[in-house]
Amino acid sequence: MAEDECFKQRLSHVYSNESERFQLKDRNYSRQYAHIYASRLEHNKSYLEEKCRRTWGCDIPLKKISELVADEKCAIIGTLFKQMIYKPNILKEISEENQLEPQPIREKYTDSSDVLILEDDLQRILLVGNVESMKAITGVTAAILGCQDSNSGKFQVEDIIYKDLNPNIRSELNCNKESYVVLLSGLEIGGDDKDAAELLMSVQLLIDLLNGSIGDEDIENKMSKVLRVIIAGNSLSSKIIEKDIISHGKHKKRHNRQNDNEEEKESRDAIDKLDNFLFQLSINAYVDLMPGPTDPTTFTLPQKPIHRCLLPKSGALSTLNPVSNPYECKIEGYNFLGTSGQPVKDVVRITEYEDELEVLEGMLKFGHLAPTAPDTLGCYPFEEADPFIIDVCPDVFFAGNCKKFDWKKYENVSEKHTLLITIPSFKVTKTAVLLNLYDLTCSPISLP
Repeated sequence: MAEDECFKQRLSHVYSNESERFQLKDRNYSRQYAHIYASRLEHNKSYLEEKCRRTWGCDIPLKKISELVADEKCAIIGTLFKQMIYKPNILKEISEENQLEPQPIREKYTDSSDVLILEDDLQRILLVGNVESMKAITGVTAAILGCQDSNSGKFQVEDIIYKDLNPNIRSELNCNKESYVVLLSGLEIGGDDKDAAELLMSVQLLIDLLNGSIGDEDIENKMSKVLRVIIAGNSLSSKIIEKDIISHGKHKKRHNRQNDNEEEKESRDAIDKLDNFLFQLSINAYVDLMPGPTDPTTFTLPQKPIHRCLLPKSGALSTLNPVSNPYECKIEGYNFLGTSGQPVKDVVRITEYEDELEVLEGMLKFGHLAPTAPDTLGCYPFEEADPFIIDVCPDVFFAGNCKKFDWKKYENVSEKHTLLITIPSFKVTKTAVLLNLYDLTCSPISLP
């Protein structure tokens, strides 16, 4: 009992889960996705109208696309749509099944031939001029300054602006002492090859380090001040998911019962190993467990929390906290918001962006957590409101399963700072992130 009281005192902090908007209240998948774009535009229109007046002056008229007069300078507001010749297309997939020429597999789907269109609630128009189509993102709401060309009917763009985020009003609970939050992702536990065995050793080393079992006095002192651990998705190996798709998906192969049993045993073993690691970690720390694309939960965003019944040992502990993806919470008064990385990867795939930190910064400028959903990123067909809209700048904005660890402080128009963090895949980099709440700075926890 004394040890338990000591543990609670050591980790005592103010926490609240703010992810209610990512909880699905029904399961109606028969709706069209047009409602998401309509609600997104309706929500952001007032923000954009105000910024138009502040940026371009009240003399510039705001018009609907249907009200445009040729060669008259004005501003229009709508949703960007990028036509991409290489964008994945279900009709081309069907063509492949009918032995027609398959669509080439590409790392990037953007091309210099991409065309940018703005669409409001009534009409759409082609954008030309001062536009960077290879950096543009479908689903982003924007205000465009320019005029309609009298010959081509296209809109000649002079300037583009996006919504401003309101500054986060921090409470008086901000950390006034040294304390930490650890962020990691991409454990990818599973498999029986040599790489999987080495990965298990690295994961165990990380847990021993966080529990204060190894390391010098300075490291042990820091680890004793860790308030929470956030695991941002992909805790199980992608190989397990791939085998399940082969066994049960559209490319189903003929498997005998023995193969099915072996695959089922491999999946159970991977989950058992994850459960054991989470149990060791949750004994000494509060753990927020987010799902990712390789984890056993819903595939489309927002992903439901991993069910406790899959984790009988760690799930019995109150310190293990399965949460949604995206995930929003408050820790010591600081607002955390992040994903397991799917929105960032999708933006990189359909644009010429390479820097994942730059993508996170762009999402804050656009005021949206997953701008490419539902076009190239799967999400639930919300009808009344788009839960991925960001109106208030978080204090910490993160993405899991990135190529490398990086961080920066982003200053918005209100001169409020947001800490941007790309959390690397632990499987690839053997690196976790140590976030100091006292000054909102980051450092890597790297293992051999």
